[in-house]
Amino acid sequence: MSSNAPPIVAELLKVSSLAWTRVQDDAWNRLSVFIYQAQTLRQVEDMAQRVAMQNKLRIEFIDYAIARWYTHKTHDLVVDLFCRHANVKRWPNPRERAVDFELDNIPFDLKLTHVSAGQARRFSVEALKTQPDEYIMWLYREQSKQERFGVNNRLFVVCYNQARPDDSWKLKRDWHRLAGVVDAYLLRPTYHPVVLGRNARVLSDVILVSK
Repeated sequence: MSSNAPPIVAELLKVSSLAWTRVQDDAWNRLSVFIYQAQTLRQVEDMAQRVAMQNKLRIEFIDYAIARWYTHKTHDLVVDLFCRHANVKRWPNPRERAVDFELDNIPFDLKLTHVSAGQARRFSVEALKTQPDEYIMWLYREQSKQERFGVNNRLFVVCYNQARPDDSWKLKRDWHRLAGVVDAYLLRPTYHPVVLGRNARVLSDVILVSK
């Protein structure tokens, strides 16, 4: 497999900070749909500024759009890493929110997330490695209750900077590290049943990307 990072990685490296100044909601998500077409950070900034002026939005909308774009592009980056493998089949409908690919003929939604400083005080690296169920259930509970809510099979790729947890988000664009972890995981993939309550039972796992 190619060891060369795709061009989008160079653009992702230009993001100097990730500021969720507002909890994701449907209203600002609809106003920032341009993030799906933007291929550069400058395009995101320019379009976000234009929309903010047209709709008389607070300047925080620009940070919101950048965070959404970064989240979307890094997610797709990791989905592509999975889909390089023979036992992974990309889901044919890219608009399907609940499934990104099939792994061993099981449909999975990929979630790329990171452990912040506050979360690191509750969830250690060792706990995520040996007892991931509590963290998985916490992730399902903490998800958005709006359009993005779902109870489906999920693989959580979790980025964790042990020395500097507040920089964990930067690992989401560390293509070579991500590629190594995904390749190693897919040599012997694991997933196990998690009971979420109200008879909701899913297959899930934590794939840890740490430094």
